[in-house]
Amino acid sequence: MNIRFARLGTLLLSFALIGAGCNVVPQVPCDTITGHGSCVSDGVDEALIGSWSLVSQQVFTPAGSITNPASGRTLNIAADGSYTEDYSTETMPDGTALSIVSHCDILGLLSGAYEVESNLDLDFDPPVDVAELHVVPNGGSPQVKCQADGIPITSNASTSPLGVGPVEGVPPYVLYTYTMDDAWSQVVITQTNTIVNLKNIYTFKRIN
Repeated sequence: MNIRFARLGTLLLSFALIGAGCNVVPQVPCDTITGHGSCVSDGVDEALIGSWSLVSQQVFTPAGSITNPASGRTLNIAADGSYTEDYSTETMPDGTALSIVSHCDILGLLSGAYEVESNLDLDFDPPVDVAELHVVPNGGSPQVKCQADGIPITSNASTSPLGVGPVEGVPPYVLYTYTMDDAWSQVVITQTNTIVNLKNIYTFKRIN
């Protein structure tokens, strides 16, 4: 059934019930049902809505892979298509060199917009449904403040925020794909940068 006709039928039925004295909130059908069983409507995947803690960021290149030592930032995804990244919850292990211990604090509250889109990957037989996450950041970057024996040092050596990388599409966005478990408790967000042959993988666990 055409989605537009389905929506029209649902709305007409709701109006009829309201006219009969029933208190009904119209339900808009899903544009897409994901592989993890959630509803995507107007570019929002219901399974993504909520707060997520970064478990790890891994970067893969032809030369090898590396896991960022920092983790724990909070990704808040809203139902209105916006998101924030709170770096005040991100931590980094203390470092020791020449008996000097350094400690780092990470700060920053970043924001932006997102949209979910479902596409078929025709490289597989049968084709595989791929969930895409289109990210439009508002700009900014986290700040890392470190101290070694009381000497303050400022850097940007944190996990990289969403929305960093090559842009595509109109209007422009940064492209990610994502997968999620059936319990909606963990999401893996992947960025594939074919320009520099790099794959950036974030693993988040749900907070609420």
